[in-house]
Amino acid sequence: MKHYKQSGFTLIEVLIAVTITAIIGVGASQVLSSATFTQSALLTRSTEIKNLQRLDIFLRKDFSQITNRKARNVYSDLDPAITNQGDNLIEFSYSGVPIESYAIDKKQSNILRAGYSVRTHDHEYCQDAELPENPSGGNCMVRLHWPVLDAASNTTPIIQILIDDISEASFSFRGLLIDTEDENNSVRSNDWQEDWPPFLSNNNMIADLVQIKLVLVTPSYGEIERIFEVPRFALSN
Repeated sequence: MKHYKQSGFTLIEVLIAVTITAIIGVGASQVLSSATFTQSALLTRSTEIKNLQRLDIFLRKDFSQITNRKARNVYSDLDPAITNQGDNLIEFSYSGVPIESYAIDKKQSNILRAGYSVRTHDHEYCQDAELPENPSGGNCMVRLHWPVLDAASNTTPIIQILIDDISEASFSFRGLLIDTEDENNSVRSNDWQEDWPPFLSNNNMIADLVQIKLVLVTPSYGEIERIFEVPRFALSN
């Protein structure tokens, strides 16, 4: 009678195989997790860069069309053509194209009023903001556009969210003070001014703006500085 020798894996071989499989599984899981994290980080950075580029486009377009037209606010006070003395970071008059929804059956000037503002995410301006998973700045920057140049008490701005999760933002100004009665008394300031119109100007002087600087602070990129040119003598007419 023949006896056949049974073949198979020993316990040690099985344990070695299980261990190798587990190591491979852990390694694959880590690689997958790292790839997922990298993809998410790249997507977040890509969105941030896209929003910064969009903000830059809006600012460049708006500031290139600034014009010398004062406007009345909701309190019926007359505001300068461009100012940072109100409730927003900056407000200005510019030559633009009326929004269709407000131009239907209405005669509307091609000079419009716009502004930029920073608000916390619990403010009504930012209620539609797409927050990042872990917001750290707590603010969003919006563009405001008024459907009429001279606002009434019930005029509300159209809000467009441009960038989320920023720490802070500020504008500063550089320009020329032109004395209409004495050209030799005109003052060119190479220093950036925190306020516009400058406090040094008087009734005989025209504040001719040359450049506007934006300083934006974000958690991801730190401090970002952009300088925008204003059309020469746009405010001196």
